[in-house]
Amino acid sequence: MLYEQGVPIENIQDVLGHSSPTITKTIYVDVSRRVQRGAVDKLGHLFEDEGGGQDG
Repeated sequence: MLYEQGVPIENIQDVLGHSSPTITKTIYVDVSRRVQRGAVDKLGHLFEDEGGGQDG
């Protein structure tokens, strides 16, 4: 959440107490992207249930 708001990864690393920004990126940013992807997929399923958004 902080990363998406423009907080530098190094600042997030300091707040979380990680020993390197790589650890923070792996845990925080990559997981956040997977969560977002999952939300988009679920939203897509809603539209598929409504006929796939296609006319006709």
